[in-house]
Amino acid sequence: MRRLVTLEIADDGLRPPWLAPGDAVRFWLSQPLREAPPGAEPLAHVVDAERRRPAIVRAGPGAAPLFDLLEAIRTITHEEYLRPRRPLHSRLPLPYQLVPGPLRLALFRLLVRRGRAPMDGGAGFPAWPADASVEALRFVADRLGLDTGRRIPGRAGPWPDGRGYAFAISWDVDTAAGRDRIGEIAALCSPIGAAATLFLVGDGYAHDHGRLAALRDAGCEIGLHGDRHDNRIAYLPPAAIERRLDRCRDFVERHEIAGFRAPSLLESAALRAALARRFRYASQIPDSEVDSLIALRRGCCSCLPFDKGGLLEVPITLPMDDKLLLAGLDADRVLAVWRRKLGWVRRIGGVAQLALHAEPHLLDRSRGPIRGILEDVAADGSAWVATLGEIARRWEEPLEHA
Repeated sequence: MRRLVTLEIADDGLRPPWLAPGDAVRFWLSQPLREAPPGAEPLAHVVDAERRRPAIVRAGPGAAPLFDLLEAIRTITHEEYLRPRRPLHSRLPLPYQLVPGPLRLALFRLLVRRGRAPMDGGAGFPAWPADASVEALRFVADRLGLDTGRRIPGRAGPWPDGRGYAFAISWDVDTAAGRDRIGEIAALCSPIGAAATLFLVGDGYAHDHGRLAALRDAGCEIGLHGDRHDNRIAYLPPAAIERRLDRCRDFVERHEIAGFRAPSLLESAALRAALARRFRYASQIPDSEVDSLIALRRGCCSCLPFDKGGLLEVPITLPMDDKLLLAGLDADRVLAVWRRKLGWVRRIGGVAQLALHAEPHLLDRSRGPIRGILEDVAADGSAWVATLGEIARRWEEPLEHA
């Protein structure tokens, strides 16, 4: 039975440089630990409610884990530890956007007040706003010579020109009201240039294709945010999913769309299988999120891309604007959370993705913090600012060419 345990790393060579010696790493263990060979030297221990046992040992010239490290990583990145619930509004006969945005904010706060996960961290899993589990496990796996299918920052240097981390800004344009703010959000991105990714609904509102072409020429990327933002596509049978994606075929081809984000980040195995046949990447899994529509906490705990279901995932790593605003954070606190998380991603050398909403009731509240964090990035010479498509292409390059 899968259970949440703690990994205590005693060996300095296995501990990531950004992990303090006293810090422990939590992960999900689904199999009993193997017995250590006689005389083996423990390098790390697993601790749970029952006891403390060797988890990684040195026996002879090499070191080895006593559990399946790669399976532990996959359990978290694929969110297999979750028991997701389908949100009620995805079953409604009418689009939920018919409720005015400010009223939706107020209703959400009222509905989740009793069950809300704490924004100050708390004891749940994943930790918020950052959970070190996957990146620590991957670091350990790399040191043990296991193939994690990724580049390790500091060893292979995944980003161009020796940059220490990647930064991407993306926008969800859920409705026509958000579409009408496209010019404003493009201007907001000016401190970092035009490298923004705009996820547009393919069949939910009219598009100004000339404007979108001009944005692409300026360096932006267009992504698909479903055919309609009704939060239903993930829960349909495979044939129905394919039909809804087919509605967007002309739009996808016209703007050379390579990336997809599910409405409200709601995905399923059937949806992901369909996306893998049509797109280069998806970006719809947060690394750590509270007040999710499917659970009090969720996340892949990764600030680097990974494969899931044959499709590259570029995770959302800075807390999304809507979740922070729904929790009642003011502008100063929103900026403080983003800065804290940006610093954490920078230390690891990962992808700092700021995913935002163009909807007026959110943009009008988050404009100040957005300017603040983008000015921080613009002043930071160690950031590679890129679109999500550029990050996906870079990640897929052969390691020796990185």
